[in-house]
Amino acid sequence: MKAKEEISFYEKQKMPWYFQLIPVVLLLVIIYPFIAEIRLGENIRPFPFIIAVIVSTSIVILYFIISLETIINETGIYIKMFPFMFKFKVFAWEIIENVEVRKYNPITEAGGWGWRTGITSSAYNLSGNKGLILKIKKNGFVKTRKILIRTQHPQEIQEILMKLGKNINV
Repeated sequence: MKAKEEISFYEKQKMPWYFQLIPVVLLLVIIYPFIAEIRLGENIRPFPFIIAVIVSTSIVILYFIISLETIINETGIYIKMFPFMFKFKVFAWEIIENVEVRKYNPITEAGGWGWRTGITSSAYNLSGNKGLILKIKKNGFVKTRKILIRTQHPQEIQEILMKLGKNINV
């Protein structure tokens, strides 16, 4: 994104606090048997303990740092899901066939939460069920591609899209 482009809409989402509890509980469940061995005075197996701590701590850190940024302006829609993407992915208005702001089913339409990508669709969804659905024009052998971007501000996005003169379906 060029520095002089005006931002019409900006949103940064983090994983909800109740989702962040999942890896913390996982960490405790994984480490508990090793703590029990230490308390009972048994010889602890260092290699499995170290691997368990590294893996579960990495998952906890990932859940705390993951974020989804969305920018909408006159040139297009930009998204970045950190730490999986370090640069913004750009969807220029020229390649967007249709824009829709609506409620969706995260399981059936997005395959769950997180970053999902395939040949005909992609989803960027940390939680919730309201989002921006883009239909991308033909690119190579795929006729159209569906991009789902979760938002906490669907009304604001609708207003911005109307202000930018983009056709939207509600």
